[in-house]
Amino acid sequence: MAWIQVEDSIREHDKIYNLADSLKITNAHAVGLMVCLWTWAATAAPDGDVTNFPPRAIAQAAGWEKGGAKGAKAFYETLLRVNFLEQSGDSVLIRNWDCHEGILLDSIKYQKEQTRKRVQRYRDRKNHKNSDTSNVTVTPCNEKCNVTELKCNAFTKPNQTKPNHTLSKLSNNNTPSASTAEGVTPDAGARKDFGRVCQAFEDTVNPMPSSKDGMILSELYRDYPVQRVLDAIDETARCQGRSAAYVRSVLQNEDRKAKAPPNTGPDLTDPNRYRNFGK
Repeated sequence: MAWIQVEDSIREHDKIYNLADSLKITNAHAVGLMVCLWTWAATAAPDGDVTNFPPRAIAQAAGWEKGGAKGAKAFYETLLRVNFLEQSGDSVLIRNWDCHEGILLDSIKYQKEQTRKRVQRYRDRKNHKNSDTSNVTVTPCNEKCNVTELKCNAFTKPNQTKPNHTLSKLSNNNTPSASTAEGVTPDAGARKDFGRVCQAFEDTVNPMPSSKDGMILSELYRDYPVQRVLDAIDETARCQGRSAAYVRSVLQNEDRKAKAPPNTGPDLTDPNRYRNFGK
């Protein structure tokens, strides 16, 4: 999710006044138009270069819908005139975009660092808990023990005929448990690939997955290529999804799009479509 920084004084900025006066709108409306344009550019034009986008695309990105094609062209020319856009040779750039871009990159690095620290804290707590459990010792009852072993409280031997199907959370050693990897061929390659899926999910989506997450990931590993599952996990993290069910939804949505009939109309999102626009 991309975001930009907006200064508290933007409403009184001289360019906002000029834009509002030129379009005959309020300053608040002008601020909204520019914030919409900047947030769109953070994804569609992260380098600030909007040369290949025609006036209609810029107006639509900003939310300016008055006047149709002529209104879009007038809006585009107004942005150039008040210096929200600037002509640099054959290119059209968002003015001072390098400031916004630097903040955007800093925020992405900060989010990645915070995620890494959160995952590390979770692993440290889990390792500490496991070490405490391994150090517990049981003192056998001595001759003076007053506990009588009856039929109801006698030691019960573990069931050796039926496997334990209790679902556990994803392990830190990238090796899926027998229950989590049900349906997956238990060879070394499968364990390694499924471990990559588990690790990617913990690192980018949820450092504390549930047993349900483990079941869903094992099903996806069984039904889809490993790289598709990893790509879906990346998309889930980008959209701030927090569960394996979200990963499954991403894959199912891709399947539906693949089965849908081809779109016979033009691709209006392709910037190259507008390269020769108006020539």
